[in-house]
Amino acid sequence: MKNIRSHISLLFHLFEPGSNLYSIEIIPVYGLAFWFYIVKQAATLQVQVQVQVIDQQHQQDVGVAAFENWGTSLFNLAVTNAIIQFILFIIVVQIPAYVTGCMSNVDIVWPTGLVLLAIQALYYARDNNNNNNNNDDGRFHYRTYLIGIALFIHGARMSLGAFVNFFPFNWPNGDLSRYQYAKSRWCRSDSSSSMTSTKTSTKTATSSTKNNLWWLKQQHETIMQAYANSTYLAAPILLVASNPNPSSLRHMEIIGFMCWIIFWCLENLSDIQKIIFVREAKKNNDIRTAVLGYTPYDTSQYWLWTKCRHPNYFFEWMCWNSFILMAIPSALDLLNVAVAPITITTTTTSTYCYYYYCLIASKVGIFFILFYTSRIFYDCLLYWTGAEPAESRSVVRRPLFKRYQEKTNVFFPFSVPFFFNHHRTPGWPITATTRTAKD
Repeated sequence: MKNIRSHISLLFHLFEPGSNLYSIEIIPVYGLAFWFYIVKQAATLQVQVQVQVIDQQHQQDVGVAAFENWGTSLFNLAVTNAIIQFILFIIVVQIPAYVTGCMSNVDIVWPTGLVLLAIQALYYARDNNNNNNNNDDGRFHYRTYLIGIALFIHGARMSLGAFVNFFPFNWPNGDLSRYQYAKSRWCRSDSSSSMTSTKTSTKTATSSTKNNLWWLKQQHETIMQAYANSTYLAAPILLVASNPNPSSLRHMEIIGFMCWIIFWCLENLSDIQKIIFVREAKKNNDIRTAVLGYTPYDTSQYWLWTKCRHPNYFFEWMCWNSFILMAIPSALDLLNVAVAPITITTTTTSTYCYYYYCLIASKVGIFFILFYTSRIFYDCLLYWTGAEPAESRSVVRRPLFKRYQEKTNVFFPFSVPFFFNHHRTPGWPITATTRTAKD
């Protein structure tokens, strides 16, 4: 029985998305990929069901046509983007990772995938504007141009930085440190350190098995980034790009774009402050021990790093929350055109039931997929490839870093109650688990 539980646990961790998600979250993480198809099915079936609303026949017919076109366009965009993303990742990340054992190429490819996603959205908006007979005034789809240009700049900046920093991409020292940490985290046992000899031998066998399966876990983790580029990260962009509503920009779309500008600038300012720190620390000959954000590098020119230990990650996360904010009006538009039938004509009960469930799933899925865009990015930046692996090295190499941890939040530049752990624990993550209670 113990061996069965061990194998089930191993299988679960092999396909576990992210690094610190709860077990129950594995279902929506994988299941929401079908949301694009469900929206298309609901839109197609709504025409078959022949929706009629008393005294609103004309308006309802227009809504049915809009929903059908939107659902089809959204699905086609999602499929095209997924094909592009997976081909890109398989050629540039999956195959090299299998051959060399290094998965660092993902740092170059995932922002490049964002650039391709932005280009696809912008091209669709332009092409749709030229061929949309309902858009008689010739207006562009400004909402798509706002979110598409923002995403293009966002991805291009990271992609260009990765190309400059990692060229010629041969990784002579092995994987980047965060992926070396990912391997050690995968291989280590979850068991307690105080064990009997039998349990110790079981732990050793489990670690050996995990080490042998690391190549497979590498493939899973890297293809999951292609999956994210095709689903959660793509959802806000494609939702806006496929929106057939030719109306003027809404206030929330403008606010979301302005928020992205602010947070993107602050993210870049964080990186600039880090560059200044490296230059000054080298000049002072304490680059190996100095801590950015802690005395004496806690002056006004490093003010963002005195607010939290990873302001660049925080503002990157807030940029994606801004994309979500820009997509909310389009999500509400989709809810408005995806209406439940009040009176139905000439349809079978089974067709109506299938349509009804698809309709409910498409509506609920909007909120889930936008929520998980933020949720998974938070997990990635804090636990998977961001703060946790970075600090696992700093607490060992920089003696002052534990004092910095004790006085400064890990992610948020302000205190957030209830659900968020600020990890103001000296030595984290070496001396504390990632699921401890809020400090």
